[in-house]
Amino acid sequence: AMLAFLMHPAHAALTRKLHNRPTTSAAILTALTPIAFFVPMIMLGAAFADQIGDMAKAMQQNPDLTDPAAWLDETRHPRFARTAQWFSSRTDLDMADLRNYLGKSFQGWAGAVAGVSGKLALNVAGTTLKFFLMLFILFFMLRDGASWFQRLAALLPLQQVHGRALFTRLGKVTRAVVYGCGVTAAVQGSLV
Repeated sequence: AMLAFLMHPAHAALTRKLHNRPTTSAAILTALTPIAFFVPMIMLGAAFADQIGDMAKAMQQNPDLTDPAAWLDETRHPRFARTAQWFSSRTDLDMADLRNYLGKSFQGWAGAVAGVSGKLALNVAGTTLKFFLMLFILFFMLRDGASWFQRLAALLPLQQVHGRALFTRLGKVTRAVVYGCGVTAAVQGSLV
């Protein structure tokens, strides 16, 4: 509903260009919506896959990255080893216990990641189903949303002038919030 509300000006303009054919306009906008979602996601996914590949390659070339004993070796990582020794002297934790704990933690994390992969596949399937359901609803909200909105406005126990003013204010606030969040996200993304 929110997406249809935000796309309503584009739908109205496209309906006028198509000689008052709202069904065709709604179909075109609904067909273009997945492109607006999937193109950025594919680009982010490709960048993420590249980074994961680079990280895996770096870990294969330098196996000390995942070896807790190497991190606690003072000749290789003096700052980290000194920090661990300082922490060990302030607590009852022994360095050998810390090595064993870190080794078990790495194994546990690997097992947790493997266990999450099955849930991830189910979540992707559920999200895909919800996305196509959203597209189905979006088509009808674009095509028939204006008439639904007029019916809803007629049900309000307000005078027509006040009802229009209320919906106008609500529309401006909603657009401002959504566009503000979008601009903020774009600025944050460009800074990152």
